[in-house]
Amino acid sequence: MKAGNNQDFGMNMSNDAETYALGRMYEFGITVEQDHHRAAELYIKAAEMGNEQAKNVFFFDFDVKQKVNTDMKRVATIMEAAQLGYADAQYSLGGRYRAGVGMRKSYPAAFHWLSKAAEQGHVEATYYLGAMYLRGRGTEVDVGKAKELTRKAAELGCAPAQHEIGKVLLGEKDRKSEAIEWITRSSDNGYRIAQFDLGTMYLQGDGVKFDPKLGMELLTSSAEKRYASAAYKLGEIFDKGQYGFKKDPEKAIKWYKRAQKIGYVGAELRLAQIYQNGEGVERDLFQCIKYYKLADQHGWHYANNMLMEIFAN
Repeated sequence: MKAGNNQDFGMNMSNDAETYALGRMYEFGITVEQDHHRAAELYIKAAEMGNEQAKNVFFFDFDVKQKVNTDMKRVATIMEAAQLGYADAQYSLGGRYRAGVGMRKSYPAAFHWLSKAAEQGHVEATYYLGAMYLRGRGTEVDVGKAKELTRKAAELGCAPAQHEIGKVLLGEKDRKSEAIEWITRSSDNGYRIAQFDLGTMYLQGDGVKFDPKLGMELLTSSAEKRYASAAYKLGEIFDKGQYGFKKDPEKAIKWYKRAQKIGYVGAELRLAQIYQNGEGVERDLFQCIKYYKLADQHGWHYANNMLMEIFAN
């Protein structure tokens, strides 16, 4: 039989680690009756004492391809914390409403909770709120407000916001240096798309000093963070022998396969061609057909034509 919460087992409630541990017990019903309200209270208390694990309990990554926990008990805990005023929970809840994760998608509700978090200075909430103003989701379109919030988030260190400002400035006359500064800041903060863009600039000497070594390092970092365009670009560099790098079929195939696994459809077509023609590898019709079929399934009509030609012969 599970114990009650009488005196919280004599734990030291002035200790952030013990407070966090007790929150976990209540959240998952470990030796106590499950109580999400109590768990939320304990997480918030631990977070206020500086416990990083507690701070991250409610944090939510909005990468559209990332798998997330849709368990309703977790959502209930986040809801409790959001209503109690915890900014990370408000951000998480706003994100769930925005993406329809664990509850019905609702842009007005997303806007409400992201606004609450942004009012408390939550950096990521500020950025996503700007995006909602830009697209008119849950509110009227307000481009000026969107720019203001994006700039604020960027200045507070939000990497996607920094990258977005950089990309906008690239399209403005005589502001390329400023644009590159923002993209570099975003890249330094680990944003994979910024790393891809900046890496490509260094490979081409576009607005920066030509530095293929640094360019490849940035592309590799981006690809290792599962950015498909970066993985494909690396495959292409070793496939064609670009930017002073020698052709390397083994490395080309490695990166093309990585790109294909994380969703770059063009990689399937190129892999099929490599195996069909035996480019740097032994000719392999089995692998060739496999990749043409995958490309065909993803809408490449050329792949279907090639399959018909192969089977006709």
